[in-house]
Amino acid sequence: MIQTTQSFEARGPENRVIDVVLRDALEKLRNTAPKKLKELRDVVEADLKTLEHLPASGANVSANDFFQSFKLGCEAAGLPKLVVIALEAIQKQITYGFLTGRGPDPFKPENGRRLIDAVVDSVCNCAESADDTVQMHMISTLLAAVTSQVCEVHGQSLMLAVDTCMKLYRDSKSQSNQRMAQTALTQMLSVITQRLELSSADMSSRAEEVLGSRSGAASAGAANSEQLAAVVAAAPAAFANANADLAQMPKGQLLNEWMSSYLSAKIDTLAWNHEKENGQKGEDPPPGKFGWCVVCRSTANHYCVDTRDSVCGHACKYRNLERLSLVEKYYGAKREEASSPAASPSVSSNAPAVPSQSSRDTFANRDEASSAMADVSSAKSMNVYHQDSVIILTYLINSSAKESVQSQADSRAIRNKRIALELILGVLSNAGPVFRSSKHFVDILKKLVGDSLIKNSVSPIPKIFGLSLQIFVSLITNFKEHLRDEIGVFIEQIFLKILESGNSDFLHKSRVLQIFYKLCTDATTPLELFLNYDCDVDEKNIFERTIDCLSKIAQGKYTAVEHANLIQPHQEQELKQLALQSLVTLMGSIVDWARRMAEDQKMPILGQGSEDAKAKDGPESDGEDDASDVVPSLTTSASQYSQSSGVPTSSFKEQKQRKLDLQIGINKFNMKPKRGIEYLKKNGFLTDDPASLAALFKNTELGLDKTAIGDYLGEDKPFNKSALFALVDGLDFKAQSLDGSLRHFLSYFRLPGEAQKIDRMMEKFAEKYCSDNPERFANADCAFVLSFSLIMLQTDLHNPGIKNKMTKDEFVKNNRGINDHQDLPREYLEGLYDGVLHNPISLQEDQEARNRQESQAARDSNQKYELFVKETESMVQKTKAAMQMRRKSSAYVVAQSVEHVKPLFEVACWPYLATLAVLLEMEVHLLCCYILALLFADLQFVYFYPSMNKRHLIAT
Repeated sequence: MIQTTQSFEARGPENRVIDVVLRDALEKLRNTAPKKLKELRDVVEADLKTLEHLPASGANVSANDFFQSFKLGCEAAGLPKLVVIALEAIQKQITYGFLTGRGPDPFKPENGRRLIDAVVDSVCNCAESADDTVQMHMISTLLAAVTSQVCEVHGQSLMLAVDTCMKLYRDSKSQSNQRMAQTALTQMLSVITQRLELSSADMSSRAEEVLGSRSGAASAGAANSEQLAAVVAAAPAAFANANADLAQMPKGQLLNEWMSSYLSAKIDTLAWNHEKENGQKGEDPPPGKFGWCVVCRSTANHYCVDTRDSVCGHACKYRNLERLSLVEKYYGAKREEASSPAASPSVSSNAPAVPSQSSRDTFANRDEASSAMADVSSAKSMNVYHQDSVIILTYLINSSAKESVQSQADSRAIRNKRIALELILGVLSNAGPVFRSSKHFVDILKKLVGDSLIKNSVSPIPKIFGLSLQIFVSLITNFKEHLRDEIGVFIEQIFLKILESGNSDFLHKSRVLQIFYKLCTDATTPLELFLNYDCDVDEKNIFERTIDCLSKIAQGKYTAVEHANLIQPHQEQELKQLALQSLVTLMGSIVDWARRMAEDQKMPILGQGSEDAKAKDGPESDGEDDASDVVPSLTTSASQYSQSSGVPTSSFKEQKQRKLDLQIGINKFNMKPKRGIEYLKKNGFLTDDPASLAALFKNTELGLDKTAIGDYLGEDKPFNKSALFALVDGLDFKAQSLDGSLRHFLSYFRLPGEAQKIDRMMEKFAEKYCSDNPERFANADCAFVLSFSLIMLQTDLHNPGIKNKMTKDEFVKNNRGINDHQDLPREYLEGLYDGVLHNPISLQEDQEARNRQESQAARDSNQKYELFVKETESMVQKTKAAMQMRRKSSAYVVAQSVEHVKPLFEVACWPYLATLAVLLEMEVHLLCCYILALLFADLQFVYFYPSMNKRHLIAT
């Protein structure tokens, strides 16, 4: 028998139950344990003798003191029947609340470890057993421990429990055990997130309110903090010993217990008064003279003058005093602590338990485990429930991001990834206000998008792919304000690329279209995509690209030869209907949203000017308040500010117009660079400083034609040369290879055809490279000649029209004596040759064009699959790079004004009308209902915007 902590307050019937449960389990262990397990048999015999010599009342019996017997039973390797008995007993004791695990761990007296950590270790160490019954009892015991209201499983012990259940789900050969592990994990995550939402961050504010009321009541007879402490100190020794467990209880649990009993007492009082007024008879037990006991809920015939609470006797009186004194001590001394998360158990006050060595061998060396613990090691302000949620969610994200074998859809790795994604989806779907408002969780969700979703959203495994898309929908629905940059990049680089690709199959395209349809059902999502991306000069037109893509699909994009091998005719019809249904749903939801907003804001119908409104509400209006005095009309609503971003709604029109001006300038530049630069200067996008033009050329997302950039920079004019020098001087070639630096330099433009222009560009490049790497070559001439040689090698090796390719020896021979009449090392030149051979120096646009040609030429489904795998690898790399290069995100704009709809419709109307023009010429009866719905939605917009009637009629 071990002594871990003082026993909780004894009650006769309860302790008799403990005695029966312990005696039955110990006798089963004794009868089953073989003679070779001498230590186990000796400990069991000692515990049974202890139970026999206890007083008849069974006072001071604690299941914690008898855990060693069951720990040794769990360690009985090769004896599954004995292990099952031990696990069953542990589960029963936890379920009944007998085994609390409080107090220090007597087996591993390390800092911060408690007995419950030893309990979890003992259960998890049985994971190596292949016996299905053992695994079943492990799962049920871990579930009981994690979800128990008595036990406190936190930190690494909690992660060990979750990891063990994940391992059992992944490795168990029993399907029933797999289902049981999955259910247990779901319940564990549900309890963890619920405790987060009901954590002491919320309870502390309620405690402050209650404690404040106690302070006000002190003058009316209730004891203050000092008086409570004096009364507790004067308590009889027997009661003090019985309540010693309260001091060892975690602060959060103590506060939860006290708040629960306090609120229950208030509810009981209200119910009692209501029953007396109505002559009703309540349930047993009947109320005493003073109602029910605030501690045990028994009949209360006594009243504590120190706390002014109803109690059933001295035992509950002193327990309530002790409990209230500790709450006052923890939360009453500093009221600012009572309203902050730091008031609850934190990392500093509740150090994470250190698992035993055997448990550490189970999972601590895994990347996901160490990363999960690292995320909370520096967060001193998180309470213990917040900390648990961070650990588990980070662990699940790391598990879902692990690489897996794509060809084995039923492999262990795939099952592990699948359950991790399912649990993440469950957490996000049930996220409450505490979760959604926590910066820690927002940072974790960004990690989720960057590490896990990007890879899994292009997975060829349908279940993984589908779960990833569902998670994205949950993110965009609940967390879009915090993930502005990530959502934009994800839609552009993943969703739209899948729909536009000629190598993605029907499944991928249909799932993405289903996601777009779901997003279109809520008008705020597309509206806010439009406001945050299409109306931002620094962002891409995500909404416009999406509508355009859906429109092309609805018009029959997938009937092209490029898609014929992967998409059958009936599948093409299904995709077309999905795209058209998304367009119809989008238009209908926006019309409904605009109507509701207009009604809520008491605005006139869209399209009716302010003068019409004034005419109606002019001198002939009645004596009621004029709506225009309270809520501005449509015209004046443009000056209203968004509560989320503080940006006037009128500025969105200006930003959209400015973005249009920028696009006009880019188009002019692509046709004639000089005219485009003049236009951009006139509209404030450029200054006379050459560095301004160089910065514009470096922005590869604007759509500038790189051939036009190369021709402009190669001109022998002062401003052109200044722009070239500004561009090159802004690059950093330090500690980079020559071919890598050249590849970076040539990524901004296409080399012009004139040799003189190329000379000027390469001279500046060689000068800058030697300036950044002065010890690499003897002079800049060497870098100039070698750079030219690399450009010639690129043409020679990768031009399909050249049959006789330059060999490595020929390349070395051509570059003899260029380093101030000295030879460069042969190994160095051979490395440059191999670099150009395996990684061509070419523009991204050229590579994409080659990929499209290769996709169009591919006819076999296997070739298409290989090309899609290459595309997905490129998608993942580009998406990660785009997220890493993102600037600091600006404030997220929330759609709050009906005026936002008009510019959106001006963008969307042309793809809609183009789709209608095509579909009306097709004799497809299945699409008639969608066409009519689309026409009806369009007509509704015409009703909202009478000024557009002429345009629509002409277009139709």
